[in-house]
Parts: sequence; C-alpha cells; structure tokens
Amino acid sequence: MKEYCFNNFKTSIRVTLLNFDELPRNNLLEPVGRRKQFETDILLYKYKMQSKNRDVKNKISGNKQLKAHFNRNFCEVINFDKRKMFCCFKNGLSLDFIVSRQVERSFLLFQMELGILFVHASSVVIDGKLNLFVAPSGGGKTTFYNLAKAHGLNALDEEVCIVKRKGNKFYAGIFPFYDPLRRRNPFFELENIFFLEKSAENSLRKITKVEAIRRAMPEASTFFRNQIPRDRIGEYRSHVFNFLDALFENVDFNVLNFNKSPKVFSCLK
Repeated sequence: MKEYCFNNFKTSIRVTLLNFDELPRNNLLEPVGRRKQFETDILLYKYKMQSKNRDVKNKISGNKQLKAHFNRNFCEVINFDKRKMFCCFKNGLSLDFIVSRQVERSFLLFQMELGILFVHASSVVIDGKLNLFVAPSGGGKTTFYNLAKAHGLNALDEEVCIVKRKGNKFYAGIFPFYDPLRRRNPFFELENIFFLEKSAENSLRKITKVEAIRRAMPEASTFFRNQIPRDRIGEYRSHVFNFLDALFENVDFNVLNFNKSPKVFSCLK
C-alpha cells in the first residue's frame, strides 16, 4: 500500500494505492505526512474487471449511503457522508490517468462538502489578485483571455476556474488537471467578477446582487450538472445559490461591455 497527498486549493486529499507496481509521476502528489488532516480520501485498486464489478454490486446492494458507477474500465463507489471514494480500475490503464481522474472527480462530487465551486469563466490576474470574466459559451471568454495575454497580463485559463471559500474571503485558481502544463498553480484572492457583454464600446455597468446571481447560476450549476448524481441535484443547486449569495456579498461585481480593443483594460483600473 502506498499513500500520497494532493494538497492544493487549501484542500487535502489522501490517495491510497493498492496493488500498483508503478509509482505516480504526477508532481501534484506528495508523500503523506503523519499529522496531515484530510478532507476526503480516495482508495484506488487495480483488479480483474468482471469479477470485481460483481463483487462490488453485491456488497453495496441496498446500502443507501453508497453511490456506485460502473463501466468496462472501472467501478467507483462513493460515500458522501464520509467523503470517501473507492475505485477499482482495469489493468493496463495509466496510473497518472487514474489518479488525475479520481482527484478531479472528488472535487466535482464533493463540492458541497469541501466548500468549493467550479465556475465557467476566464481567469486573469491583475495587480496580484484574480479577476473572473463570466459569460455563456460564445460570450467572449476566449476573446477576452487572448486580449489579456496579448496585453501582458497573467491570464490563467479561458474556460474553468475553481473558487474556495475561507470565512468571508474567497480564493480562486485553475484546477490542476485542466492545466496541460501541470503547474503547481498558486491560489489567488478573488477580487472582482465581471460579466462579459460584447459591445462597440468599452464600459462598466453596475448591476444588483440578484441580477449577478441570476447571471452566474447557469455558469456554476448547469455547466457541471452531468457530474452530479441525480438525487443530489436539488442539494447541489442550493449549494450553488448559497455559495454565490455569499460570494457576491464579499466580492465586487459588474457587467463589462467590451470590444476587441486593448483599451478595455483601462476600464478595470
């Protein structure tokens, strides 16, 4: 048995490997420290597929606390109450792929328990603090991301950002497994949220908190809904609403009307 820790986003996850001859090459994992406190656990096991699927199905039958997911490559059992995930994988799959998939899955599935939220947005660091630029698909996130890069700003990602709450402060960054460079990404304090609207002119417009929540809900809930078990959808929507309610109480928000001119950044100073 080998134990590793994923320690990022102010969250720690213990990954325990059973029956693996290889070691993970992913530099996001580190050996477990004796006094490390974990917010969730993942147990990974390599096995022969058909017999293990049958064994797992028999063991969890009738247990309402456990949720299971099976396909030809793996079986996955989740205990939401204890924040634990047990996964059996088919021989031959890459260990890095297995670890990356399950850490990502744990963040998506345990969003409510971990106090985090995934947001469909571009993320750009300005003066050392992170700013999110939210828009539906085709709404200008990639355009703005490319403008920020061309302007010499630290543009982190054009698609997905993870937000973590600590008291009345909110922090955000790229989820590591969405980052092709696999950087150990810093976590920035979140300063502003801008709702993008394409326009002939560059300008900022104030909106109400109710309007901000209305605009943000689809980009924080619908975008990731297919990852959430059906019987948790209602609870998940409540989590998203309550998280956004607290977020917009503590972080500035505006509509940003923008065109493709770099002059848009003068509106943000």
